[in-house]
Amino acid sequence: MITVGIVAEFNPFHMGHKYIIDYAKNTLNADNIIIIMSGDFVQRGTLASYSKWYRTKMALCNGADLVIELPTRYATSSAPFFSYAAVSCLDAIKGVDYLLFGCERDSVNEVKSIIDSSNKDFVEEGKTSDDPKDIDKKLSSNAILAKAYVEALNQLNSDIKPVVLELKEELPSASVIRDELNYNPKALTKAMPKEALECIKDIKPASDKMLDMVLYYALKESLATENNTESLNNNEDLTCYLEVSKEISDRIKSHINEYASFNDFVTLIKHKNIAYSRVKRALLHILLKHRKSAVEMSGNFDVESLVNISYLRLLGLKKEKSFLLKETEIPVISKVSDWVNLSGEKAEKNNILSSLKEDIFAADIYDKLSFLNGNPKLNEMKNSPVIF
Repeated sequence: MITVGIVAEFNPFHMGHKYIIDYAKNTLNADNIIIIMSGDFVQRGTLASYSKWYRTKMALCNGADLVIELPTRYATSSAPFFSYAAVSCLDAIKGVDYLLFGCERDSVNEVKSIIDSSNKDFVEEGKTSDDPKDIDKKLSSNAILAKAYVEALNQLNSDIKPVVLELKEELPSASVIRDELNYNPKALTKAMPKEALECIKDIKPASDKMLDMVLYYALKESLATENNTESLNNNEDLTCYLEVSKEISDRIKSHINEYASFNDFVTLIKHKNIAYSRVKRALLHILLKHRKSAVEMSGNFDVESLVNISYLRLLGLKKEKSFLLKETEIPVISKVSDWVNLSGEKAEKNNILSSLKEDIFAADIYDKLSFLNGNPKLNEMKNSPVIF
């Protein structure tokens, strides 16, 4: 029996994602497809287009067998932390054979060389040229993540084998699709599978504008404002939050009174030494109250020391595939309400509750914003996994 793991955001689920899942089934002969998926906030530093529950349905409708949520603080972090956490989730599930990921043609050779230089067995799929002219030295985001996945597999000494699949140029771009969601939804019939579109029928997609006011008040709360309101705990500055450097903290303080919207403020904070995506993630970490650990505050940025996957949050599965979770190395959480009120050793072990409460807080913000955007009301404490 062959089990393939895929790390994804499905933001939203499109034909490119369908291509990868179909490849796993038809070429790798996968019997089981496990997805490690970001929740309601994503790595580019903003809201997911649709709730994790709708995106889980999309995945299960299109070939996935099991969907596990990547904890929010890692789903919204840079590539090394995102990848290490995702691979850690897969590694905690017994019997995963392959980690399959896609990469653009001009980066496949580069990724292959990274894998070849490691001790991991490697499977390369898709025809590529060995001509150096075909290798783009400026790697795409997919290639950066691909490299990070391989590094994580090595760091964890995992038995999972990496498989890189060359993405077809004609496959749709997620960023283009997200634009179409808001401005030209009829165009999506060619970009997204019919089953995925059916899952989000009558559901309005999220947009950055939904963060405008909630982020402003989160920043004001976190700063010592001009009205002398209470400052951060222990008089810390904003560098206590993930990905917030001293420079970002200072620029937020300097420009807070010019705040007009989320995206405008990102532009104000961005600097030649600070990437746009880094600023968005830093602001999101402040909103979601993702504080650095004592280890990170001391200056230790070693990914193995800072990532702690202490549970697997089940978002959805197919009934006949429940055996995939029979022998996991860490607890599987189906309903958060079963854990939140626990006390004692079971609840506190490996910081399960502290991480879980971060995910609940993030989901609560997303659900409230989505409801205000005209969508059905969701309740993280009451939601159960999607079962097909």
